[in-house]
Amino acid sequence: MKRKWIIWSAFFGGMLILASFRGGRLPYMLLYFVVAIVVSSFVYTLAVMFRFKYFQAISAVTAVKEEPVDYRFVIRNEDKFFYERIQVEFFEDYSRVSGVDQTCLECLGPGEGREFTAKLVCKYRGEYEVGLCRFCISDYLHFFSIPYRVKSPMKMTVLPRIAPWKYEAEILKDAGGRNQGSGTDAPDISVREFSAGDGMRRIHWKASAKMGKLMSREMYEDRRQGMLLFLDLKRMEGEERERLKYEDELIEQAVAAVYACKNRQIPVTVVCEWEGRKVCRVVSDEDWNEFYKMSGRLCFSAEHSIAYVNGDRRLPGDAKYALILTGALNGELYDWIMRDFSGIRTSIIEVAKRGSAGGEERFAASGIAVYRAYTE
Repeated sequence: MKRKWIIWSAFFGGMLILASFRGGRLPYMLLYFVVAIVVSSFVYTLAVMFRFKYFQAISAVTAVKEEPVDYRFVIRNEDKFFYERIQVEFFEDYSRVSGVDQTCLECLGPGEGREFTAKLVCKYRGEYEVGLCRFCISDYLHFFSIPYRVKSPMKMTVLPRIAPWKYEAEILKDAGGRNQGSGTDAPDISVREFSAGDGMRRIHWKASAKMGKLMSREMYEDRRQGMLLFLDLKRMEGEERERLKYEDELIEQAVAAVYACKNRQIPVTVVCEWEGRKVCRVVSDEDWNEFYKMSGRLCFSAEHSIAYVNGDRRLPGDAKYALILTGALNGELYDWIMRDFSGIRTSIIEVAKRGSAGGEERFAASGIAVYRAYTE
């Protein structure tokens, strides 16, 4: 393209000099022709940009990290003239399209269309745009290449992977399942006052009407001591790719822990700072599904660590275990545990880069188990 502009500029300069010094009809006709070539090429490129049609679709708007989903896109020419060149570009930072490269469509004839099917793979957990990112439209002489960004890109919610929790045996080593012969066939043991974290389906409407305030069904699992799980959603500094790996590892550890507790029938209360204080209690399969969906939307946007935010707050409910998922072992975290976690077996999973500095000696000396989960 650069070479064509150099040739055109030289030709235009020659015609301009010839018309200026010699005059006459032919030099001016040639000068106008040279200018008309560029103008018509630009108008043609704009016409293609505003007239071509495209469509894209994915088989699901929710996916699991690294699991492929079906993806297709279509480009059509519904005009009476040819489309010379349309280059397709995809979002590549967080996802990849396998089976289709940065595709060039050469000479798309009138009424002609092209359909492509591929697999879309999301590389990170979260919510982000996938699929077609933009097009580059070129004219028939390749003087211009105008980028055209997709106006309404597709968004996808990507859930973390569910993997066996490698710390289950150590952290939950004396945690049993539901006690046998405890009358667990009856789902409702009693009612209690509605509290943050209770779902609407747990409300006992008859008791609420009688008491004049919202009351919740207290299930058998509610009365058993369970686990407190704290997610430190403080934004980490550093390179974006490393930050995304850290966030994915922390959330995947949380998902694995909650899933392991659910299988052991241990109630879990998840606490984090996301859109305000978030308390999510996981007891049933429905609770698990809600938490798992939420895990794909969690954002690491908190200004302070979980220890700083919860330092002046009462721990929610009674618990036998406490698990803190964080990226930093510091004095603030240690002081918070020493002050508020008396009588609770506390474990910490620090998500860190391999080879990073320690700092767990003080925690271990106080009986706090520290484990490390390394980002790959």
